[in-house]
Parts: sequence; structure tokens; C-alpha cells
Amino acid sequence: MRADSSRWHEVSPSEFDHERVGLAHLRELLPDRAPFHAWTNFEFRDRAGKWYEVDALVLGERRLHLIELKHYRGRITGNGYRWSLRSA
Repeated sequence: MRADSSRWHEVSPSEFDHERVGLAHLRELLPDRAPFHAWTNFEFRDRAGKWYEVDALVLGERRLHLIELKHYRGRITGNGYRWSLRSA
């Protein structure tokens, strides 16, 4: 997806380098066609008044993906039950 696409909605710019890099990578992976849309770096408040921050919300084919980016260097492997982390 192009950075200037009408399907890429940067609600607010990220203050973190790793998030900017991760979001750029995500944007490059997304097709620039219907039904795909992405909204990045926004906050919402629940009924109890607690605030939550979302790194990316991606509308895809038959799915809505909530994406939380973390800064980690290494290899992550595993299956549906166990994860193994190996530092870089």
C-alpha cells in the first residue's frame, strides 16, 4: 500500500522509531485495493473511562486485525501451545 493511499489512515504519528519502522513494513505488505484499510496510532476509552492505545487496526478480507507492535530482536518459533524466544 502506498504511503499516500486513501486506504492508509495515520490518526497520529508514532513517537517511537520501532513503531514507525513496523508500521511502514505493515503498510508495504498490505494490498492497495478494496476492502483493505488500515488505521494507525489511535486511542479509545472504554465505558469505565480507561484509555487504550492501538498501534494498527487493519480491515482485510472477511477479517479485522488488531495489531500491537513490540520491539524485539531475535527469533520467535512455536506452535499453537508453546512459544520459544531466541535473542539475536
